Amino acid sequence: CDYSYYIEQAVSSIRDKTCDFAFSFCRTGQGVNMCANKFRSIRSALVYDDFSAKMAIRHNCANFFSFPERLFVSEERCKQVLNILLENTFDGGRHQIRVQGLEYENI
Repeated sequence: CDYSYYIEQAVSSIRDKTCDFAFSFCRTGQGVNMCANKFRSIRSALVYDDFSAKMAIRHNCANFFSFPERLFVSEERCKQVLNILLENTFDGGRHQIRVQGLEYENI
């Protein structure tokens, strides 16, 4: 499918504060990740294990999470990752400047 259409809808939901973050899935997770990162105020992270999920929040203040569908096919696995995302918060500090540098004029 043309996932850019669906990503744009998810981005709109984040921007209008209907939701705090979004999940996207594709075979590798890379395509949806690259697409999401084209949108201003979106910090999309490729999440492929528990550690990458935790660090996406703690070090990168991610608000969009891209999953390789081959690794996350079960509902139970998605719930585990969601819990990791909900249990962690942005560390700020030395990571704040890097995150601010990610903001640039785009879509």
